Amino acid sequence: MVINDEKEILKRAVTLLDKKKANDIVVMNIENLTILTRYFVVCTGTSSTQINALADEIREKMAENVVRVEGKEASGWIIIDLGGVMVHIFSRKMRDFYALEHLWEGAENIAVDELIEKEEKSQDEV
Repeated sequence: MVINDEKEILKRAVTLLDKKKANDIVVMNIENLTILTRYFVVCTGTSSTQINALADEIREKMAENVVRVEGKEASGWIIIDLGGVMVHIFSRKMRDFYALEHLWEGAENIAVDELIEKEEKSQDEV
């Protein structure tokens, strides 16, 4: 299913990363700083296996929204272009090296907790 609203794309991507245990998820609104995209999502994987699993989750669950994918888990950085949302999945070493949060320090940070879609409890859990 294609999602047309950038905010919904953002919520879905952040929720998927959170469920797969991505570390240190940061969301930046960069629309006033560049014409490249509206949002950057930056997260860290603990190993090349997890980096690949995070990227696979986004690619599989949001396939209709994926414009392109750059990088490989072995490089320590995978970028998934979802149109108005760019997802950056880093190893800790590469995230520290590229320091996107510092590079885009003029961006508006968005609270990740407000974006994560919580699953509703079933009647058994209530």
